[in-house]
Amino acid sequence: MAAYNSLSGVSPNANVTNSHVFTSTNPSNAYVFSYEADAELNTIYNTKPDSLVGWYKYLPQAGDKDKVKILFHANSTKGILPYNGTINHPVASGILEFTAAKVVWSRFSFPVNYTFAADPNYFLILATAGDELNAQENSKLWLDDMPFIYNPVSRPTAINEITIPFRISSNQNIINLNLFNSYSKGELSLYSLEGKLVWNKKSIETNNLFTPNLSPGIYVYQLMINNKTYKEKISLN
Repeated sequence: MAAYNSLSGVSPNANVTNSHVFTSTNPSNAYVFSYEADAELNTIYNTKPDSLVGWYKYLPQAGDKDKVKILFHANSTKGILPYNGTINHPVASGILEFTAAKVVWSRFSFPVNYTFAADPNYFLILATAGDELNAQENSKLWLDDMPFIYNPVSRPTAINEITIPFRISSNQNIINLNLFNSYSKGELSLYSLEGKLVWNKKSIETNNLFTPNLSPGIYVYQLMINNKTYKEKISLN
């Protein structure tokens, strides 16, 4: 999404939201809000996550900034973003501002800050390309894969807990893969986000350093160990 030009002489910021949008030629009067009467303009949410993570690329114009804002609120409180003291007692909220350009996919994370112990009833999110009050034309923001993270209250008590038998990380264009045990079969593959196989290594040792020589970006690795498959995104910068 990108901030764009307008016949009114104001460059409005682009926004993505799960709620109702109230527009105005005066940026200070524009906002989004949960419209409880329409199921397509609100998101029912009753759990309490710890943080929001995701991936982004950002190409700002000089002096601009983009944001991701979240708000959890109850039925009795009208959820509005931007939250400038205009609503009473949100259950929780969070915000992240992007100011520095990122030309390759990069990971972000920010906490959910709770105001009250009560469980929320609704969840509201607003992502903007361009500052809300002074957007610059052609600032661009890309977002992808944005899950909530939950902090468990207690550890599982089941006898058979699931463990990940490896550690994988990347630094520049080097992949560091460490297996916690020796395996007779192992294979590591990298796929583009479109699902195309772009790199493969059929010989896996206990400790490995691989240089795929791929363009910077986000890929999906697939690790096969003794007929078990593990998949996750990985960044090559």
